[in-house]
Amino acid sequence: MKKFFISAFNYALQPNVQITVSMNVPTGGGSRDPRVLLNETAHQLDGHPLIDFRPDRTYDTYDGQNRTSGFDWYAFDFGEMVTINSVEMTMGCCYSDGGWWTSLAVEAYRAETDTWHIVEPLTFSPPYNFEDMRENHRPFSSYLITFSEVRTRKVRLIGKPGGIAQFTSLSRLAVFLRDPAQSQRMPERPPVPYIFQLIPPDVMWDLTENLGKLMGASIDFPALDQYLDNARYQQYLRQRARNYQGEPDLWFLIGDTLGWNTYNALDDTQDYLGKPHIRTKLHGTLATAFTDIAIDDQVLGQMSG
Repeated sequence: MKKFFISAFNYALQPNVQITVSMNVPTGGGSRDPRVLLNETAHQLDGHPLIDFRPDRTYDTYDGQNRTSGFDWYAFDFGEMVTINSVEMTMGCCYSDGGWWTSLAVEAYRAETDTWHIVEPLTFSPPYNFEDMRENHRPFSSYLITFSEVRTRKVRLIGKPGGIAQFTSLSRLAVFLRDPAQSQRMPERPPVPYIFQLIPPDVMWDLTENLGKLMGASIDFPALDQYLDNARYQQYLRQRARNYQGEPDLWFLIGDTLGWNTYNALDDTQDYLGKPHIRTKLHGTLATAFTDIAIDDQVLGQMSG
């Protein structure tokens, strides 16, 4: 794994900085607090345990199927004037119905006119693919966005979200003033959880599919769908298409009836690795069985069914 070093002060981590978002009451599986984006780890997860890639360590603007329109934005108020010329953006999770951008701009705030104006020219490193296709994106991909130096108190990323549900998912934002002459790089490839470096995701999919057919039960592995090749991902979509086409599973019916905020709250986010393999919820009427995957007594992840 190649190391990368960027020496600059992250203005987003200054005391009293405020971060606001276009969707402040999301209903997806991400965090409800946009301050989750103020971290120094999301772009350095390659080879980390799967638990570090959890959706609750991201922020997404999901508020239901086909209920959103317009632009998504993520804004910083530094509380004082600062001079900046770059933003680091690490995406969050990629879902079947969204989680990426189809257009993106950086805007700075002009206090004298109480307006936002676009800063240009933007350069993405590596290049960002704005096609509205899930296959073009991978979880926790990082991008360095550079632009002409600007002095402002506020800055924001703003653009059109992608997918049929039209939402974005991010895991980290950072703001800098850098010397353009210095070499600056983000990771060359998206990070991959350690378990998927040991067992390729496509092999894991084939295993869970065959076990499911053998036992007649649905078997899931966390985040597996986000790392599948296109052919297997299409299999995954066909397997779950009935949830949106009149043949929903029990969990989908309950989530739709209770509301997804309530349903998501039934699972707390503590680490259950190595703990009892059956968990109950909803007044003890629903149960999920978990099996640890361990190598040399180190638990790397869980399968559930």
